[in-house]
Amino acid sequence: MVDWAAAELQKEAGVTFKGYSYYPDHDHDPVRYMLLVEAEGEISKDKLPELSKILDEKLNETGKLDDITNGLNEQVKAVRFMGQKAYVITFEQTDPLFVIDLADPANPAIKGELKIPGFSAYLHPVGEGLLLGVGADGDENGQNGGIKVSLFDVSDPQNPVECDKITVSAPQGENRYTYLQSEAYYTHKAMCWDADNCVMYVPYEEMIDVYTTTGYENIRYGNILAVKVDVVNKKLSSDGSCKVLTSDGDSYDSFCRVTYIDNVVFGYVQDVNTFYSFDRITTEYLNKIKAG
Repeated sequence: MVDWAAAELQKEAGVTFKGYSYYPDHDHDPVRYMLLVEAEGEISKDKLPELSKILDEKLNETGKLDDITNGLNEQVKAVRFMGQKAYVITFEQTDPLFVIDLADPANPAIKGELKIPGFSAYLHPVGEGLLLGVGADGDENGQNGGIKVSLFDVSDPQNPVECDKITVSAPQGENRYTYLQSEAYYTHKAMCWDADNCVMYVPYEEMIDVYTTTGYENIRYGNILAVKVDVVNKKLSSDGSCKVLTSDGDSYDSFCRVTYIDNVVFGYVQDVNTFYSFDRITTEYLNKIKAG
């Protein structure tokens, strides 16, 4: 048992971390792997030599990986460690998924790469050699506007594949503009993984600006997308989203957290400290509960 009263600082390392999903690997002692990006915002060419370092449990540098972006101004969007591999998502116009071999901590190496439109802001292991990516849909020009959940097969490190995906688009209309965004872009805590049923719950906000001759109205809906993962057939499916109007005079925010209890799914809106509940099977809206 740790005696926290007698705990002392032994060593510290001055590094800057830039990445939305950070998961050190505690399963392969004595090395603790960390991806460190010493550049705020875009990774410029002069920062590439300092892109990533591997530190051991005593914070000593054991290796370094150079030029992961081939000189492009990419941003690191997600990082996930599985075994002796690191999976890194970067983004400028498309979404490169890099597979990095960390078996030799002194000589990390890029083994594979996959480029697809959009980007994943979070990577979650869902089965042997399978990663679930949650982020934004997009096109080859880097324009993003919808929600995207991807299933990646990384069993072959040299040939990662997007084997399935589910997207939610932002429908547009005359005199109206719709924009989708998710708190999951910024924190993995926004989502909820149901391991028993292999379902990922992803909250997202639907913002609609309706323009009239006298002005415009801003309408917001809170949504929860339930994505089921078939790990055997490497497929994704969804029965749609839980949806409720959140710009109801009390709030102009949307779900920042989602969870479930039994057959009820809850979305939480922080600025009004309120839970919205839905039937887990039918996605029907049930009620809202003011907390505190």
